[in-house]
Amino acid sequence: MRKRKKMLNLTILLLLISFITACSTPRQWQADRLLDELCAKDGGIKVYETVTLPKEQFDQSGHFTGISFDNRKVTYEYYSTSEDKHIQNAYSESGGLAAYRNHFFVYRRKDNKLLGESIFYSRFGGGVLLKGYADSSYTCPKDVAPDDLLKKIFLKSN
Repeated sequence: MRKRKKMLNLTILLLLISFITACSTPRQWQADRLLDELCAKDGGIKVYETVTLPKEQFDQSGHFTGISFDNRKVTYEYYSTSEDKHIQNAYSESGGLAAYRNHFFVYRRKDNKLLGESIFYSRFGGGVLLKGYADSSYTCPKDVAPDDLLKKIFLKSN
């Protein structure tokens, strides 16, 4: 009977720990609401020009391979740049929180024309950290990562 009670208490404790680590803290909730507001204002993808290219310039997964993510590599016809801006930064060893505005640009090298851009916001940390558990993150809007932008700009010809 005593062993059974210990097991029940241990189970309740583990469930409680799992529940606490899964819940948003007030700081996370506040930061996520701020990011939602910013996403509604300027988050998303803007495509100014699409480029249709031969299928040989895409890998097996359908990702365009002819772009440099380092503007110094002048052998590529297309390149990208990015700007990351801290919005909130209250990071410490335990329960820290950081929020960013991520702005990604894609250019054609020969005329430096901006083909498209994406803006998304991300938050890392701010939760209840227990040893062995990863902290949470939040990103908005959805489907605006650099890969999503590239898929909308660079189209595969038949």
